Amino acid sequence: MTCCAPLTRPHARLRQAGIALVVALVFLLVLTILGVTAMQSATLQERMAGNVRDRNVGFQAAEAALRAGEDWVEQEQLWADLGRHETESFLVLREDEPDISDLDCDNGNLRTVNVDGVDRNPCFMIVEYESIRPVGDMSADVSVTAFRIIAVGTGRSPDARVVLSSTSRYEN
Repeated sequence: MTCCAPLTRPHARLRQAGIALVVALVFLLVLTILGVTAMQSATLQERMAGNVRDRNVGFQAAEAALRAGEDWVEQEQLWADLGRHETESFLVLREDEPDISDLDCDNGNLRTVNVDGVDRNPCFMIVEYESIRPVGDMSADVSVTAFRIIAVGTGRSPDARVVLSSTSRYEN
C-alpha cells in the first residue's frame, strides 16, 4: 500500500514562499514611522513645556522686581513727606518714556533684586514725572507726582525675558 498523496500541489507552495517576509517588513516599516513620529511629537511637547516654565520663572522674577520698585516708591513718598530726597541712579527724572527694549540688568544704573533659579537677577528702574495736574482738576494747589516702575526679569535661560510696568501716583 502506498502512503497518501499530499493534498496541496508542490508548485503552489513554492510560489507563496517569501510573501510573509515582505508583509512583515512593511508592517515593521509602518510601526517604525509611527514610533519616530511619536518621539518627535513628545520631544516637541517637552520643549514647549520647558519654554512655558522658563517664561513663567521670568515673569515671577520680573514681578518680584516690580514689587521691590513699588516698595521703593512708597518709601520715596514717605521721604518726600519728611522733606528728604535720596538720589538714586535707577531713579530717572524724565518727561518722555524710556526705551524699554534697551533695559539691561547688567547696567549699573538699574537696581537689582536677588532671586534664585534665574539666569540673572531681575532689575527695575523708576521714571518720575513731576508736577502733573490730574485730568479735570483745575485747582492750582494740587499737583501729582507719578512714578512708572519698569521691571525686567529673565527665566532660567537669557532668552526668556519679561518686561513688566506699573504706575503709581503721589499727591503733594
